[in-house]
Amino acid sequence: MRAGMSALILEDNAQMQFLLTEILRDLRVSRISTAATVNEAKERCQYGGYGFALVDVGLGDENGLDFVRHVRADSAHPAHRMPMIVVSGQANRATIERARDAGADWFMAKPIRTADLVDRLKRMFADPFPEARTRAALPPQSPDDTHEID
Repeated sequence: MRAGMSALILEDNAQMQFLLTEILRDLRVSRISTAATVNEAKERCQYGGYGFALVDVGLGDENGLDFVRHVRADSAHPAHRMPMIVVSGQANRATIERARDAGADWFMAKPIRTADLVDRLKRMFADPFPEARTRAALPPQSPDDTHEID
């Protein structure tokens, strides 16, 4: 990881928050903030710039994709260009398409494996301007695969 990298984790499950935080610490991410609700995530992004965000889809009564839409809809938002990886236990085509349509850069199916997250982050930072990519057809559905949302 790049020196000084920071991350936001939007996840309401305390165990998953802990797991993702530990993985990112092992990857030497220097600043990791967590949020359990969409409103908490919005507040954290108002002042602190993050290198990327991990956003869970299912947040109790909320949907993490609402956060993605909120950030992407406002070109003046401080986190508008922040790369976002959407994570979900529902790795079906409809969920992946909703993540893509909300403005997510990548999708990963839970459970998250450290090696897969490392690979995803390396690939994500090799392409520093994901919003400039042309969106193409989704790859064939694979239940244990991660997906680039182009």
